Amino acid sequence: MRADHPVLSNMSRLLIMAYLATHGKATLTRLSTDLGIPPNRAAYHLDALEREGYVKKGMDLRDLRERIYTPTDRGLRETLEYIRTIRPLLAL
Repeated sequence: MRADHPVLSNMSRLLIMAYLATHGKATLTRLSTDLGIPPNRAAYHLDALEREGYVKKGMDLRDLRERIYTPTDRGLRETLEYIRTIRPLLAL
């Protein structure tokens, strides 16, 4: 996998996917607050991640105004592969 991944080379998308990989699921509000990404930008990136099959959107039965985002198997797999690819570049 190359460092210029068509989906994950965007820092906001990578942060969202890393968050979801760690926490399992989150609402737009939680992602926006915890990652410091404005809600409209987070929504834009979540839509792109959903179109690409990296996340799926579900209902939050506690608050019907919110949606819950969970990573797909593909999303998790490609995120972890991408992080392994760029890790040497970041000297982590």
